[in-house]
Amino acid sequence: MKKKFLLLLFLSGFLIINGYSQGSSGSACPDASIFDFTNSVDCSGQTIQLTCDMPAVTLSPKVFAPGASDSYTFESIPFTPPCTFDLSEYPEKIDYILPRDDVWGEVMSLDFGQETSLPGYKPFIFSFYGQNNLDQCVVGSNGVLSWDLTQASGNGFPGNGHTCSWSAGILIPSTNPEFLNCIFAPYHDIYFKSNEAGWGKMYFYIAGEYPCRRLILSFYDVPLFGNTSVHATSMLVLYETTNTIEFYLPSKTCCTSTNGGKATLGIQNETGTQATFITNAAGLAYNNSQWTATNEAWRIRPMGDLNHSTQWFRRPAAGGGRVPVASNDDFQTVANPTSADGAQWYIMETTIQRLDGIELPYFDSCLVIPIDLPPFIITHNGNVGLHDTICLGSNMNISLEGGAYYRMISPTYQDIANPNSIVVSPPENTTYIFEVDNLNEYEQLICTRRDSIKVHPRTFNVSLANDMTICKNDTISLWNTNENPVAGTSLWYYDINNPISTDDTLVYSPQTTGTINYKLTDNFECEATTSINVTVNEAPVVSISGEDRICLGDLTILTANSSLPNCTYLWSTGQATSTISTRPIENETEYEVSVKYGASACETIEKIIVMALDKPKVITNPDVVICYGDSAQIYVSGNADSYFWKSMPVDASVENSNIKNLTVSPKQTTMYFAHGLNDIGCENIDTVMVFVQALPVAQMSFNPAVIDDLDPTVIFTDETSGSVARRWTLSDGGISTESIFVHLFDISDTTQSYFINLYVENDAGCEDSTTNIIRISNTHFLWAPNTIYVYDPDPRIANFRIYVDNPVEFELQIFNRWGEKLFSTTNQEIAWDCKYKGDIVPQGTYVWIATYRYQGKKNEIITEKGNFTIYK
Repeated sequence: MKKKFLLLLFLSGFLIINGYSQGSSGSACPDASIFDFTNSVDCSGQTIQLTCDMPAVTLSPKVFAPGASDSYTFESIPFTPPCTFDLSEYPEKIDYILPRDDVWGEVMSLDFGQETSLPGYKPFIFSFYGQNNLDQCVVGSNGVLSWDLTQASGNGFPGNGHTCSWSAGILIPSTNPEFLNCIFAPYHDIYFKSNEAGWGKMYFYIAGEYPCRRLILSFYDVPLFGNTSVHATSMLVLYETTNTIEFYLPSKTCCTSTNGGKATLGIQNETGTQATFITNAAGLAYNNSQWTATNEAWRIRPMGDLNHSTQWFRRPAAGGGRVPVASNDDFQTVANPTSADGAQWYIMETTIQRLDGIELPYFDSCLVIPIDLPPFIITHNGNVGLHDTICLGSNMNISLEGGAYYRMISPTYQDIANPNSIVVSPPENTTYIFEVDNLNEYEQLICTRRDSIKVHPRTFNVSLANDMTICKNDTISLWNTNENPVAGTSLWYYDINNPISTDDTLVYSPQTTGTINYKLTDNFECEATTSINVTVNEAPVVSISGEDRICLGDLTILTANSSLPNCTYLWSTGQATSTISTRPIENETEYEVSVKYGASACETIEKIIVMALDKPKVITNPDVVICYGDSAQIYVSGNADSYFWKSMPVDASVENSNIKNLTVSPKQTTMYFAHGLNDIGCENIDTVMVFVQALPVAQMSFNPAVIDDLDPTVIFTDETSGSVARRWTLSDGGISTESIFVHLFDISDTTQSYFINLYVENDAGCEDSTTNIIRISNTHFLWAPNTIYVYDPDPRIANFRIYVDNPVEFELQIFNRWGEKLFSTTNQEIAWDCKYKGDIVPQGTYVWIATYRYQGKKNEIITEKGNFTIYK
């Protein structure tokens, strides 16, 4: 596709690096592989065979990781461009025809044309003379790439184009401000003309994969300005990570009619104080000079390396896990597996750190095979090792294996024709030294090895105590009494084919007279023997019979039974008969009897332990107090094997019950007996009392028995016998805990009676209650004032009104002293304001007459009258 270079923005992504394969030979990509430092050869993936002359090899990481630096070096490289110069293998390349000659392009992102929005995309950044995060550039039509973005043409050029000078005559380093901070690839006067097809093309593409992508800029088939029939092609390649620059020149031509045909191939920094330019093998500097090149390739790279580190591991070729291997400060490790280790894979893990801090892992491995020789084995009496012991006077049989030819070189020298039939019998400690020759498949000597065996002849003695006489069933202890005993295996026997014991110390009860033999075999199978005579006299066999488990305080009879007649007896109690009776006073008593027989007085002592068991523990719960009609829990605990209950007076519900926890409901106070027995019938008893308390009978009195609204006060009295606590509750909400209390009732018109409840409790906590009723007598009243003060601000004092209780019909009339009616009403809620015909009546005495019927006596008309005084 054809595009103009634009200012492109890109997004940073996150890429997980799992490791990178080694770069191809001569690549400018970062790389790490294994180098055989001992033999100065690459050994990536190779096999190294160790020899006797080379029992170990030093492995070193070979790292190519140039990075950011203010110093650069150049080198000639093989002419193997990364692609064709028209980038035909990359259909997505940027194909740009410049709009005119001698022009700078617009600002271009190094990610131009890339799918930067893809997940994990990493931006292409470059380092140049210490500028570590360059991500934009400007391309000039005369073969130059600048990091100085101020040289760029504006948007929409050629109308807003910025000229790329063709006659500057760049000799680097140069302070010409237009060409600071530039790559000259090469810089010379070439001719791009957009209106004539085929006159100069520029291709741009980013090839490869992170972290070794290559920015490729190809000036393809561009005419020289001074002679358009002569064309030039060149390619500039920038490598990310290593920040390396490569130039590929398939056809760098020259035309002297413009700028004298001078061209420059190299780089310089942003101040024009440092530069690196190419000088060919003939010494010609490609720096503002006349030169041509065909199929040349050059590389400029930073002299400083990126930070990197290496770890080494090894893993058996036969399989298994890998383990770390130590290395020196230069990350070199020594590979020296033994034949016991077998062939080992040595694994290099190198981490190269980019300038942006991202770490790139590289892996390589090689196989190191140890010297493949069979082990040199000296076998002696079936054993292997540096030492062996034989019994003095016996032979040591030696055989050799692991080589082609053998010889003994000490204590005497001799060639060994048959390595499987060497016999020695040294009288003292002797070291035998042998050599073996190993040949290769061509019968050439590749190794001579040496090994030895030291033979120790051995002898020792054993001894026992003197001969002895014992009683039958006596126990004797025999052991090796030698002052310097040796370790080994013991054997005690009368007959070697029927051993008594293999313990080092014989603890034994001989039953017959005889000779006991002892043989000690040490760890080297050497033997020593001795014996002892033991004379055995007869002794009785004794047993004791009788009860050995009784209740404490009971009597038991013990009898000593002897296997022989006419024996004498002596008990630990002092009794000298075969049978005794005894009453132990301790829980555990040991009785011992000595039984002796005949003139030899061989004695047998027998013992018996009599257990006198205590009564079992029987524990009942504390005494219980209940009210008549209630129930109680009783229980028994302890260490008895079984329990049963009795009661007094008899409570049939528990009699002979063997349940440990019971619920009882006696009608009278009752004692309960808990019996506990152990397995031999020893018994103990505990009791628990259940006290039954009578219930109180709640009784009350009150005065008066009937109340009315004129005197609603009542005195209440608790008449219950033996009550210690009580609670009064009255239906009007009143409560009290006093034995005598006074209560004032608030009687309403509709109330006819009140309920009185009394709850009582005696000193045993037993309860009772009773309820009674107080009746209310119906009453009636009428009220009238006797004095009125007409000028008082309170209308209740300044006005006259009569109050009647619950009237159903009502009339009030007021007269003066002369009988003249001054006021009348049928509504008792209306008061007289002491006026007649609009004026306040004179001060004096006046008469009132009230006629009415009330709720309690609806059929009776009542007339009442009285007088009152009005004051002004």
